[in-house]
Parts: sequence; structure tokens; C-alpha cells
Amino acid sequence: MAQDFIVDFETMGTMDNSVLLSIGVLACPDDYVTDITELRKNGIHIKFNREQQINLKRQVDAQTIEWWKRQGTSAKEVLSNENLVNIESAYWTIRSFCFEHGYITKQSKIWSRGLIDQRWWSSYVKDCQKIDNNITDFLPFNMWRDVRTLLDFLICDANGRQEAIPVNANIIKHNALDDCCLNFLYMQNALFEGPF
Repeated sequence: MAQDFIVDFETMGTMDNSVLLSIGVLACPDDYVTDITELRKNGIHIKFNREQQINLKRQVDAQTIEWWKRQGTSAKEVLSNENLVNIESAYWTIRSFCFEHGYITKQSKIWSRGLIDQRWWSSYVKDCQKIDNNITDFLPFNMWRDVRTLLDFLICDANGRQEAIPVNANIIKHNALDDCCLNFLYMQNALFEGPF
């Protein structure tokens, strides 16, 4: 059976070619999981080399930088210069992770909260191809699905308002992997109406 994944980027803008700060990728567990620590074991979190991306002409948006400055202590880890990885090395890590965790081309679904993540992914792959011509887009556009649309469809009331989903988890704000975990918890709760 094909494995589904959730992807989330943290960036320095909203354009397709924005500088990427980090990516989280979560292999959706088959079992009903509510513990965030257990969920994190099914994922990877990678921070990208920003200087390399700027040299590749990826963009930084001033308004987004101002937004990051208002995010307090939770943004410090995301914006730190520690443990940064070159974009082409990150690509191979992501690819290996997906295939090792049950990714099947044309069968797996890639979930994100809004489809901007898919556009960031596509732009990211194109920049990686400038460095390594063996790189391909193994997560093509037609495999991506939107978490928000699923939730709207499943949990809207008669007036079209989204009902609250109770999720009690120790989520680290602005951590791309934790955002993937939170999206999984929301999807799981909406699909199976389980208690959190």
C-alpha cells in the first residue's frame, strides 16, 4: 500500500522562489497516533542554507522578515544559522526518506496546508537541478492534496463555518515538522473523530 506524506516549508517570503528556511516531511502513520513525540519519529526536519539560495537568486520579502521578527522566541531556532544543509544535499535526504518510508510514484499523496508548499517544492527542485542534473521532481503537482480543503469538506457546519477540532499537543510553533504533525492530527481527528 502506498504511503502518504505531509510536507511543510518555512520561508522568507510568499513568492514561489522565496528563500526556504526549512522543510518538514512526515510519513503518515497507519495507526491512530495522538502522541506528538511518537509522530515526530515518522518525520524529518531540515534547515536550508540561505546564502546558497540567495546566490541562486531566490527572493527575500521584507514584509515576511518583519513578520518573523514579531514571532518571538519560537522563531529563533528557525532563523538560526545552525545545522544548515545545502539544498541539493537536502533533496537527496528527502528523497531517500520518502522512498524508505513507502513512497510509491503515482500512488502516494502529498498533503500540505494550502498549495503554496507545492509551488515552493517545484521551484526548489528547479534550483537543485541547476546544481545536480540527476535531480528530478519525484513529487509532481498532481500528487499534492490540500489539508484545508479536506478539513473544510469534513467538518463544516450548515452555515459553512469550520467546527473546532480539539487537538492537545505540545507543538513547537514555526517548526516545519511539528506543523506536519499538527496537520496529521487535524486530519486524523476529522476523519475518525477520535479524542485528543
